[in-house]
Amino acid sequence: MKKVSFFLIYIRLTLFLISILGLFSCRDAAPIKPFKKIKHPVIIDKCDTFSVSFSKDILPLIEKHCWECHSAEIKTHGIALDSYDNIVIFGQEGSLYGSIVHDWNYAPMPWQKPKLDTCSITMVKKWIAAGMKNN
Repeated sequence: MKKVSFFLIYIRLTLFLISILGLFSCRDAAPIKPFKKIKHPVIIDKCDTFSVSFSKDILPLIEKHCWECHSAEIKTHGIALDSYDNIVIFGQEGSLYGSIVHDWNYAPMPWQKPKLDTCSITMVKKWIAAGMKNN
């Protein structure tokens, strides 16, 4: 007869008990179902930043969000964004973009209102980068 160490017997018995317990515990479990492939809906981005124009995109944005405080009639802090020439001045110096992205160097605009949406900010950024054309 071969001598078998107590440790080896203990390991074999432990593995045997674990395998039996594993069989009994999984017997009543629900079968595993394969994952279903979910078709995600196609999201169409309504933000067209490919061809940004002053008259179609930038001016309406300025009218909607800025003229409440910076129009020809109301020039808060002497700032009027009522014409192409005035808007370009603030675009060139960086305060137009800095303000709408809430850069710490500029007063966050629109004042005491939520930051503009990403699409609007991207339009202004691309318009400035393209040379601020009056189109």
